[in-house]
Amino acid sequence: MKFNIAVLPGDGIGPEVLAEGVKVLEAVGRKFGHSFMTTHALIGGVAIAEEGTALSDETVKMCKKQDAVMFGAVGDPRY
Repeated sequence: MKFNIAVLPGDGIGPEVLAEGVKVLEAVGRKFGHSFMTTHALIGGVAIAEEGTALSDETVKMCKKQDAVMFGAVGDPRY
């Protein structure tokens, strides 16, 4: 089966944790014959810094088109 996954790493430790989560997803795909197509977007403090908002309308629209969302940690103390 093929699945479309939105990957929102977040900030702080989120990107590091989600990078490992994507590796697990890829291992599951190899073992069980699944295909995971990932689309990455910004959320949280990094999104505020880059896009001016913690969660853009574009990111929400993209997530709604996916089969699932992998969401990382957010909570940068600057925001």
